[in-house]
Amino acid sequence: MEDRDLVERYLGQVVIRNGTLDVAINTTDGASTAEIITIPWAPPPPTTRKRDLLVPQGSDAAAQQPMKIENRTRLLKAIHKAIVWLDELIGGKVADTGTLALREGCSERTVRHTLSLAFLASDIVAAAIEGRLPRGLGLTRLTELPLDWAEQRRLLGIA
Repeated sequence: MEDRDLVERYLGQVVIRNGTLDVAINTTDGASTAEIITIPWAPPPPTTRKRDLLVPQGSDAAAQQPMKIENRTRLLKAIHKAIVWLDELIGGKVADTGTLALREGCSERTVRHTLSLAFLASDIVAAAIEGRLPRGLGLTRLTELPLDWAEQRRLLGIA
């Protein structure tokens, strides 16, 4: 009998409680009665992993500090907004950037700049999510990048 079959046959239920796991084991095949085993348990503490910053080539990595959390939050919200707006434009939910600007209460230029964040290189976005972008790579600098990913990395000095 496969392990999976054994588990499905004999494991009734697992209940996670504060400090314990209650495991209900069926005592006989197909029986609805179960024996409860209580196991002391606590979730593992969150790990803090070391994050290496993406730093421009030729700069002193030790002197670099990560992007401020407020700026990182603004950047991630703007990237999300850009992706949503792009999806709305492609899907025909909105006619153009002017319509988005009216709806959002901002200028069309702001919409266009924000939309450019939807085309950031995936590793740059991942670094933003993971908190590995250094200070100085804020919203303004990232919205002015070209569409080509290799060129983005080159201009940021992280090629």
